[in-house]
Amino acid sequence: MRNGLEFRSCSIAQQPVFKKVSILGFLIAILPAIICTPQLMFKQWQETFCPLVKDPSSVPLQDHIRFDPETEQARTSEGTYSGHLTSGYKWNVGTYNDVVSLSISDPVFAFSNDAERIPFELKGLSLLAPGYKVERQESDDAFGLTVVHEEKQILKARDLVVVSTQSDGNDKTAAARELHSGAIGLTFDFPFARSFYGIPQHADSFRLKPSEDRLYRLFNLDVYKYELESPAALYGSIPFIVGFSADSSKPTVGVIWNNPSETWVEVGETFVRFKSSTLDTEIFFLLGPSLQQVYQQLIKISGKPAFPPLWSLGYHQCRWNYNDDADVWYVDSEMDKQAMPYDTIWLDIEHTEDKKYFTWDHTKFSDPMELQMHIASKGRNMVTIHDPHIKNQAGYFLRDHGLERDIFVKESNGRTVFEGKCWPGKSYYLDWLNPECREYWASLFAVGPEWHENRHVWIDMNEPKVFNHPPEDTLPLDALHYGGFRHKQVHNLYGTLMHEATYKGMERRLSPSKRPFVLSRSFYLGSQRWGAVWIGDNMASWEHLQATSAELLSISLAGISFVGADVGGYFGNPDEELLVRWYQMGALQPFFREHSEISTKRREPYIFAKSTRDRIRKALRLRYKLMPYIFTLFSQAAEAPVMRPLLWHYPEYEMEDQQFMLGDSVLAAPILHPVSDGYRDIEVKLPTASVWYDFWSGEHVPASRGEFSVENDLDILPLFVRGGSILPLKERPRRSTAAQKNDPLTLVIAVDLQEAASGRIYEDDADLLESPYATTTAYTYLNGVLTSRVSISGPTPSKTRIERIRLWRVGEREKVIKVVGNFTGENWTLSINA
Repeated sequence: MRNGLEFRSCSIAQQPVFKKVSILGFLIAILPAIICTPQLMFKQWQETFCPLVKDPSSVPLQDHIRFDPETEQARTSEGTYSGHLTSGYKWNVGTYNDVVSLSISDPVFAFSNDAERIPFELKGLSLLAPGYKVERQESDDAFGLTVVHEEKQILKARDLVVVSTQSDGNDKTAAARELHSGAIGLTFDFPFARSFYGIPQHADSFRLKPSEDRLYRLFNLDVYKYELESPAALYGSIPFIVGFSADSSKPTVGVIWNNPSETWVEVGETFVRFKSSTLDTEIFFLLGPSLQQVYQQLIKISGKPAFPPLWSLGYHQCRWNYNDDADVWYVDSEMDKQAMPYDTIWLDIEHTEDKKYFTWDHTKFSDPMELQMHIASKGRNMVTIHDPHIKNQAGYFLRDHGLERDIFVKESNGRTVFEGKCWPGKSYYLDWLNPECREYWASLFAVGPEWHENRHVWIDMNEPKVFNHPPEDTLPLDALHYGGFRHKQVHNLYGTLMHEATYKGMERRLSPSKRPFVLSRSFYLGSQRWGAVWIGDNMASWEHLQATSAELLSISLAGISFVGADVGGYFGNPDEELLVRWYQMGALQPFFREHSEISTKRREPYIFAKSTRDRIRKALRLRYKLMPYIFTLFSQAAEAPVMRPLLWHYPEYEMEDQQFMLGDSVLAAPILHPVSDGYRDIEVKLPTASVWYDFWSGEHVPASRGEFSVENDLDILPLFVRGGSILPLKERPRRSTAAQKNDPLTLVIAVDLQEAASGRIYEDDADLLESPYATTTAYTYLNGVLTSRVSISGPTPSKTRIERIRLWRVGEREKVIKVVGNFTGENWTLSINA
């Protein structure tokens, strides 16, 4: 319903009373340029869930104290206001500089220091950014708020609906908290939006489809063999949406709806309506006015992405499951024999004893440390799986310690530990809301007799999955967590809190700390702070390959750059044509892993026909050739996603979601259709605003009409470099990132029509959390002269030297210049035109 509130699959306690309420002194969050820590509904919620409170790079918020992000000076209560909705629910808004943030919450449980409430005063509006103002329209039964910039209405909030229950407000028990958790709905108008993007995860188009009858659901679930072209819920949820305007004179703006309960989103032509099954909500308006600024404001709210170790950007070989240590040794050996570069081998649940995490099955893996040391001796890494369900077997240390510490989720009565079924059979579920649970879990990752420092972590089934709780096989919504929270209030945060605890455990296991690598299937707003995610259990089909880039782009735009899809498809057996095309696509994903289910045929790259092996090897080598460029992109992930939609740079491509940009220099157009379906030629779109070169030959590609055809040949991966770019590459074939560490660079200079180009490379230790040095080298080329300018943090500059330059010009063949001399990480000028 557009003007009412209709909840589907929402568990609202007792008979809810639907109230449309007005607001007195109601302000919505305004973020034109920069944002600080959000105001949260109550202190315990703040300490547990605020994305920035736990981010070391952020400034913590305590009650009504705000910090100016420009000066890091505290602002006290000036500019912070509180009030009540006419229904008795409480709102709190804080303003300073360019920021206004709103929270709506229950009056009983909302804030810890009610005595410091400050009456609403209009003087707070003077703190808004220049050119912005808020106009409020209100009556007894309606509310309207319009954000105006330079006399243009750019955002509006309307039709607030609260679902409540009758109560005298005096009962502060856990049962009363569930009763009062309520529900909320609010509509946002985007007058200038031409299309909407975001609110992942859905197996659907990148551009959200407007429809009154087609609601997008945010509720983290493990969905077996999920359907495509569907707004149904999947493994992760990020309640962020952006209304995009292709006209640069009209603002692109975004909204964050920070509510981790089940949420439904209706997308209209120029409006969006959020509806959540619990009341406590934080709302932020991100006023851009560009798509790039909206993304940066999102990152400032939800936290900077964790910078991954270099090796984790290489290729990952995985399967459920490698059978034993001999199997792992064999796979590693054959990958080397067939010159298939890779960095990491993975072990799924079968490596454990009876699905008990932090154990090994010693009948299959007789000497786990020897195996790990062998993999590490080649500069490679191992990843093992850990899930949140703990086998209920007396004597299993994790189960026994969990009971002693009281760190498992409880049944609704708050006394009995909840028992569900998952891979180990009867299992208890760790309660990540409990700080002792997170601390205990983090302590388990210390390097020890069976845990090598090159072993890392994959967390799965953390939506969470409960086999015996239909219809959706997750924790009961009335299950009780630490602090009196019902599961329905925090469902979408469960996996992210596990991700955080695991990351922090990995972070502190060594001194100096190495950069953790933790892959999670479940995610929420801010998960980028804890590592990588993937899109879950996809299918070995052309349709799933075609849907992959749209999912990855949606998640990337919502703040999580380190994302990928299982190459080849998790379920099923791809034929060799499909597998090759998936490797070509995978080599350009931020996270690059082949993974398959236990009943599928083996599909390691070396087992196929020679022609297929050669094509897969070419895709793998492409990944490693691009490694300096990809690593540099990750160093800038707080400013721009690594994998970008074409509209990021070319606003006219609002509908395109199968081609994409890798950074600002490389355009990928992977072939996603089989020849057998009649696709003998593939249309590639190249924006006419730029000059383009073929990545493989360096030849200029005429694109005067914006598109051209390429043959659907398995040896062809359409890949293009934008004119005006300088691309750093490592061209020597190696078996891993460790093996290519000291290799020299090749610089590709692809000039534009003004005979100019620029680019950069970021280099650091690549492994330590706090690198002892960091070097950013900016290259510029103009009329035959290449200049290097270096910015150094730390005692030593980069030692990487340049061995060759490839110069690409319109109308000319590639010119290869061998570089003689010590051109390393220093300032220099080189004439290369002669």
